[in-house]
Amino acid sequence: MKKTARTLNDKRVFKTLNPKFSHIYIEKGVLNNPLSQKILFHFPKSKIIEIDHYKDFFCRPRQDFVLQKKTPKLILATQRTPFLYERARPCHWLGYQRFFYTSEIVNCLFDCEYCFLQGLYPSGNIIIFVNQADIKKAVKEELENGPLMLSISYNTDLLVFEKLTGMVEGWINFASKHPDITIELRTKSSIVFPFIHKDPLNNFQLSWSLSPNYAVNSFEHQTPSAEARIKAIKKVTANGWKVRLCFDPIIPFTGWKQKYEQLIENVFAEISTKEVIDVTIGPFRMSKEHLKQARKRRPDSLVLAYPYKLIKDIYSYPATQIEDITKTISGYISKHLDKERIHAAI
Repeated sequence: MKKTARTLNDKRVFKTLNPKFSHIYIEKGVLNNPLSQKILFHFPKSKIIEIDHYKDFFCRPRQDFVLQKKTPKLILATQRTPFLYERARPCHWLGYQRFFYTSEIVNCLFDCEYCFLQGLYPSGNIIIFVNQADIKKAVKEELENGPLMLSISYNTDLLVFEKLTGMVEGWINFASKHPDITIELRTKSSIVFPFIHKDPLNNFQLSWSLSPNYAVNSFEHQTPSAEARIKAIKKVTANGWKVRLCFDPIIPFTGWKQKYEQLIENVFAEISTKEVIDVTIGPFRMSKEHLKQARKRRPDSLVLAYPYKLIKDIYSYPATQIEDITKTISGYISKHLDKERIHAAI
């Protein structure tokens, strides 16, 4: 491939970038927080900068989201109320009447081009809210109103940060003591250590997002391969944990049907259907405002540039194309799983 001036300039720029978390911004009020100290211990060479409020750094104008994803800085802060949020419209409902999510970590180390976070936040830097006791207290109070579903990885891939934070283990322990809560952890990672030496829980659901390697390599940057994710699922199911398989978002590309069919065959060749809670299927979808901002920040993304159809403030494919996606993938999965366990997003 011919090297363009832009390619050469980009390489020179990336050579000058600092490594991930070379700078850690920390609110003065959480300097002595045990989780803050645990995280700082992992980065003895990082420059520590004290700040009054995380928004002073995170919400600055004219930030370069894409460049920050290459070399993110870390922000340690206190989360203020509200600690719980009701589910957003584009999310799977999963049959729960009361569905909430937490936002303990903001932004992700993975860099998926279709991710709504690049349209939601002004920065690609990472925030970790360290006041875990306050968040769990709020969940306990909400449980007094009845059983609920709680997504703990809505604004990040929480499992990727587990060695730093121990948050997943904390939620496993929480679920073991509160049978009225169902916790969902969604991930693309290949990390399994929190589940290997823990007894499986029926009210803690592992949801693994799966894509063919063409999609992984094309627009799920920095994520593990399909094979690595399947291997991780096989390990946790061997330890008794149940999983939800998520083929979401599905973005049609040349030959997508054949590649998804092969992926699904590979999945069920390695994983027993007895270990699968259910399967969710969803096409690309993003709110009008998030897509508008994401396109500004990533003008070279073919995924974001596609002329989606707007329906009730949500951009996705035309109804006929969504039907084709759903019918095709459901057909592949139904060869292995009963249709009652296959759910479409929209």
